[in-house]
Amino acid sequence: MDKREEQFTRALDSLLAGWPPGSLPTRDDEESLGFARKMAALRPVPHPDFRYRLKTHLLQQLADREAEKTARPGWFRALISRPAYAVALAALFIVLIFSGLWAAEVFNPAPTPFTPTVVRVAAETSKDTYKRGEPVVINVALQNITGEMLNFNEFPPILSLMKESDHMAAYTFSAGTSGKSLAPGETASYTLTWDQHDARGNLAPVGRYYVELEDLYYQGAAVKLTPVKPVEFRIV
Repeated sequence: MDKREEQFTRALDSLLAGWPPGSLPTRDDEESLGFARKMAALRPVPHPDFRYRLKTHLLQQLADREAEKTARPGWFRALISRPAYAVALAALFIVLIFSGLWAAEVFNPAPTPFTPTVVRVAAETSKDTYKRGEPVVINVALQNITGEMLNFNEFPPILSLMKESDHMAAYTFSAGTSGKSLAPGETASYTLTWDQHDARGNLAPVGRYYVELEDLYYQGAAVKLTPVKPVEFRIV
């Protein structure tokens, strides 16, 4: 017999003997004792057998309530026991994990800034936005950042104006026919002008464009010519 049941039994015995039962720790116990008080009031002098059966009944009722509370599942267990809720909670858990990994750039890592090792490329357009048919002016500067002489067989290198919509070339400037040598730290600058027509003479569509240079071959290896800052412009 636990402490609570023992306290209830003493209070019940006091009530059936005609003495004040005192207070009980829980609302359930008070309600059971109230029921016993009403039953005892029906018989001015309770018969011993009546008192025994009433006490047994109330103690069994108390034990049943305790068993029901112990067996009753918590709200989370009851929720996941339903298949639809379990699937929804699993999906929510996956979304939260995926969102955290995406925010940490696990699936979409931030691009590593390009660091030139041979040639530093600085390029820009004369404007950020051009009207359709308006000449697009591109200024390019190539700097030798090695410690030795750098020789271009074809200068300037190939340059393409790429459509952002499909990453296809709208127009490509072919490489120059003359060579060029750059001493360490020396810069060669040049300007190209695009009339917004493709190789077939068709006017380029409106949209966003970016500049891309062809790789340079230096000492048998391809050297990427990437502007330090991306060069983009828009045709409206």
